[in-house]
Parts: sequence; structure tokens; C-alpha cells
Amino acid sequence: MPRIILVGLGAFGKNHLRVLQELSRKGFCEFVAAVDTRNLAGQFNEITFTNDLESVIHECDAVDVVTPTDTHYNLVRSCVMAGKDVLVEKPLATSWHEANELVQIAESQDRILMVGHIFRHHAATQHVRKMIEDGQIGAIKLLDGRYIGSPGPRNDSGVLLNLAIHHVDLYSYLLEELPICVQANCCEFSGKGFDDIGIVELRYASGAVGHISATWMSDQKLRDMIAVGMKGAIAVDYTKNKVSLAKSSMSSEQHVVEGPEPLELELVHFVECIRSRHKPLSDGRSAAAAIKTIERAIVSSRTGCAVSID
Repeated sequence: MPRIILVGLGAFGKNHLRVLQELSRKGFCEFVAAVDTRNLAGQFNEITFTNDLESVIHECDAVDVVTPTDTHYNLVRSCVMAGKDVLVEKPLATSWHEANELVQIAESQDRILMVGHIFRHHAATQHVRKMIEDGQIGAIKLLDGRYIGSPGPRNDSGVLLNLAIHHVDLYSYLLEELPICVQANCCEFSGKGFDDIGIVELRYASGAVGHISATWMSDQKLRDMIAVGMKGAIAVDYTKNKVSLAKSSMSSEQHVVEGPEPLELELVHFVECIRSRHKPLSDGRSAAAAIKTIERAIVSSRTGCAVSID
């Protein structure tokens, strides 16, 4: 069984801890220890806990990194250089330059580098992708999605890099192509120095257009997407696992997609990649491409112009 260490016990790190413990109980992997630089001794009596990664890294095969964005580069680099496979929460790094370097290091060390772009692993996304592959809505011309309402603002990055990037990556996955141009409009009002509202338009060589709206500022939690094709449209509500299909005749049908929680699917996939050495569904290269798109979007917002993505 792959031996896994978790780094980071913040709000989402605790979700990773819960799932890893369950997978360990099922014999799917061996959860070794949790690491957090804060003094959390006594809060997690049922697990091996330390604030020193170096003291336990020799005991594992892989590391699950769930820490603030600005720590990802150094943590992932040190873990990969120590010969460990790594799953790191998105975004992979704070810049494309850093992300690309991590990808190259992982490839040179023959290590698995997987990034937590969780929408790819969502059962609803897999259902939608199958519908698209089956030609149920024809060639996609429009993608429109919202990521509204989330704890924030953050101290290390804005909504584009932490929220809108979900849909940037999701669109690339569904269209099977990267955007070639981006135009964005962002504003900042929290005093943190990062964007608090982001509106993004992506254009693709196929002729498809992608729209994204993202902000922390809402008491509603909206995670959705509409894909419009030449023969119909698919709508997804990720908070309710609902997928609806509307044909050009305006007839519609709805499905509630059943299945394990996305985080469990993601972590199971990571363990399977450790075993098989296959490229992850949400690999480092696709994650780096999403960061490049976000960087270009930030430039677009500052200049007021559309920016090409080379």
C-alpha cells in the first residue's frame, strides 16, 4: 500500500485528513502522519502529528500538500527532490514560471505530480464529458460558469488564481484544447492587494467562447456551468450534483449524478497513479497551463485589452 503523509491541517486539509483516514481503514493506502507548522498538538490525538516534515518524510511514498498557495512551490519542490510523489491543492504555484519548473523537476525525477483541480474528478463532470463525447449537444460554442461565495479574501492570491482557475481548467478539459486569447475585468476592494471580483472571457481556436464569474463576496454558494452546443445545452449545478440536458426543441431532462464525493475520487485516483505510474487526470502540465491563462487574464485586466496566450 502506498504510504501517504498529509501536509496542512487547515479547513480543507481536515477534509483530506478525513478521506485519507477512511481510505487507510479500507486498506487502500497507509496514512502515515499529518504535518502542520502550527502548534496543533492535542487537537489530533488519533493520528501521528508533527510540525517538522523532514522528520517523517522518509517514512512515506507520497505527500498530499494542502497548504496556502504561496507555500506550494517550496514544499512540492522539496518533496519531489526527496523522491516522493505529490498531490498538491490547486493552484500548483503562484506563477507559471514556478509551476513549469515543478513540472520539469517531477518529470526529471520520474515522480507523479498531481494537482487538486477537483472539478475534473467530479462525477457530474465525468457525466457531462460523456454526453459531449456522445455528441448530445454537438460542437460547443459557449461555456459559462460561476464560482461565487468562498472564504476570503486570501492573503496570498486573488479570486482569479484561486476560484476562476477551476473553470479555466474545467473548460480546457471538456473542450480538449487550451484557450488562445483572454480578456478580463477585475477589481480589488479588500485592501489585500489582490482581485476580489473577476470576470473572464476565453476564446479557443475551435471557435468556442468561455465566460467565468468569480468572487468571494456572496452569502450564496454557486458552483455551476452551462455548455451550449449546436444541438443543445448542458447545465451543471455542482452544489447539488444536478445535470440537465436541453435539446434544440427545448425539451429537457434532469439527472442527479450519484457517486462518491469528488475529494474521495481525487484521492483514490492519486493512489492509483502512484501504483500504476500513469499520468494523473489533473497533471502538472495542465495545471501549469491554467496558471498561464490566469496570468494573462491579470495582464488583460490591468491593460484593458485582450491578451493572447502563447
